[in-house]
Amino acid sequence: MTLPFGKHRGVEIREVPERYLGWVLEQPWPDTWTKHCVREELDLRKEVERIRRLGPQGSQLAIRPDEARLLRSLLEIGARAMKPRCHPGTIKRLDNMTARLRAQLDQLENAS
Repeated sequence: MTLPFGKHRGVEIREVPERYLGWVLEQPWPDTWTKHCVREELDLRKEVERIRRLGPQGSQLAIRPDEARLLRSLLEIGARAMKPRCHPGTIKRLDNMTARLRAQLDQLENAS
């Protein structure tokens, strides 16, 4: 989803600073769908941060560290290719899974 208003109009919600998203939730004027998407994005960011805090022991990926870059490319290309074919609810699940996998790949790359 892209924000339909303000300083970050047209920017993908995942690229908008957390502080701005928090401010959006405090405002009375955004529509219910926008607020729902902002809440989901902030929840996702908290989950990703939780995974990062777990450290390498929280990552159960069965890949070698030298394969991480290739898997990251596969993940990004595959997610982009799937989105046009998915229901909006499925897209959100796909975004959540992609973010969690990115966090685990970050851990794997940083541990090596």
